[in-house]
Amino acid sequence: MTDAALLSDSSNRYLRFARGNLLNYIAAYHINRGEISRGLGLLREALSIREEIGDSLGLAQSYNNLAMINFRAGRNVPAVELLHKSLRVSMAIRDSNAMAYNYNNIGQVWSSAREMEKAGEAFAKSLALRRSIGEKKALRESLTSMAQYHRQAQRPLDALGLLNEALVLAVGFGDSIGVSKTLEGLAHTMEAMDSLPQALAYTRRAMRINRELGLQELSSNNLMNMAGYVQRLGRPKEAINMALEGTTLAEQIGSAKNRRNGYALLTKLYKSNKDFATAYGYKAKFLDLRDSLGKLEDQQALVKTTMRFEHEQEFLADSLEHVMEEAKHKGERYFAQVVAKRQRSTALATAIGGALLLLLGGLAVALDHRRRKSLLARQTAQLQTQVWRAQINPRFIHTALQNINEYVQANERDLASSFLTRFARLMRAVLENARKDEVPLTADLAVLQDYLELEKVRTGDGFMYSIEVEPGIDVEEVMVPPMLLQPYAEQAIWSRLAKRSGIGHLVVRVQRRNGRLVLSLEDDGEGQGQVRSGSENPVGAEGVGITEARLALLSKQGGEEASVKKIALPQGQCVELLLPLSLAA
Repeated sequence: MTDAALLSDSSNRYLRFARGNLLNYIAAYHINRGEISRGLGLLREALSIREEIGDSLGLAQSYNNLAMINFRAGRNVPAVELLHKSLRVSMAIRDSNAMAYNYNNIGQVWSSAREMEKAGEAFAKSLALRRSIGEKKALRESLTSMAQYHRQAQRPLDALGLLNEALVLAVGFGDSIGVSKTLEGLAHTMEAMDSLPQALAYTRRAMRINRELGLQELSSNNLMNMAGYVQRLGRPKEAINMALEGTTLAEQIGSAKNRRNGYALLTKLYKSNKDFATAYGYKAKFLDLRDSLGKLEDQQALVKTTMRFEHEQEFLADSLEHVMEEAKHKGERYFAQVVAKRQRSTALATAIGGALLLLLGGLAVALDHRRRKSLLARQTAQLQTQVWRAQINPRFIHTALQNINEYVQANERDLASSFLTRFARLMRAVLENARKDEVPLTADLAVLQDYLELEKVRTGDGFMYSIEVEPGIDVEEVMVPPMLLQPYAEQAIWSRLAKRSGIGHLVVRVQRRNGRLVLSLEDDGEGQGQVRSGSENPVGAEGVGITEARLALLSKQGGEEASVKKIALPQGQCVELLLPLSLAA
């Protein structure tokens, strides 16, 4: 039947209906294998058949599938537009289930884009529809989606009520996986409310279910989350045992991501327990695995970029074809009107000219759209190149190497070795992070600390520094663009603290403010309360300029403000970077 339906060009409606369904399934198969162009071609053929035979349910499905391809390629706005197309079809046939599904997907897309108000509206509509339908499994999904939205919006009490309702539903119809997911959601909500014993209890219940179902990777995750809760409750030995159990399980099942998280967690736990030798061993394991995963992530990023590029080609080609088709139809209609009125040849020429103008205008619009897309891509690439070149000032590198040489000449082997090790680690981190859009906050702070330590040695302990992180901010989970603060630290050290008499001070703070992440750097260097621009302070000016351009580009791409604010102090300056609060997936 499959072969017959795919090979048949019959006008029989049933065969056309079957062909559309099969093309849709085969398209999904190719897309899941990464064969985007082939999958898109089949999806469009399925869409064409469904439009031809008036298969409304099939149309809604095709629009939804195309939307998810856009979403996977990082194109949130086209994804939402296609989901709204699917929604309109679902509304026309009054399919409440499909409408609720569309609204839930729209909420997920906006949530990933940090458009929380739009996400909340979509989730609320999905939840209201599913409450009216009464289908329990779908209702549980909407309840957990809405709860996640409230948790992201820092309204844990609202999330708690929805999750308790979802848990009752999941238990009621025997959905074990649903129960496990809801318990994990409750644990994260309790953590947000600083109720760690309850968070621990919910995670323990979820782990028991995951073990019964044979879901080893989820069990490993549960153990590591529990280790974090137990550590914060002041039970370090128990935390280490849980982390070891979770990491061992990850090693047994071959979960690279969980192993990496486990090694990082064990490094942190042993370090806080003053067992530096064991911490160093797990840190080495973490770095080795991170390097190998970094290569894999680069390959995955290349696949995603290729997928996005292929889809951009398809999208632009479709846009251009649509514009040309519209211009052609408008020209034909105008021409037919002119002929019907039997106007003179001059009128006919005007009609043809009008059609050509429409066609050329449409081409110009499409080409301008492509030009702007290409310009943004070029700006991004150029900025990344500039960042890589300007992250560490050449003068700093020269001075650092000169210091190492002086230690060697003075036969101070320990100092030379220590300085060289930290310098090499800093250079490695700079080169690695330059190819990444985001890195964990803990990694970025470690790089900044290495830089400050080297500058401290270079200046003969001419300044002191501290790095303060607000309690409740998980530096392992929060993601930031790499090395945003370094150029400002460089300016503070070379242009203000260097001119100060006596020991200077530099304070780095990480805070949460109104649901946003604030990175600030404050110094008490030479100054009379005037904010100095990059042009007035040539040292580090290029890096500062690039950082501000990166923030502007980040705002443009993500749709959420990323900005810098310079505050004059009676002595010195404070720089505040305001960023979206991005969490690791």
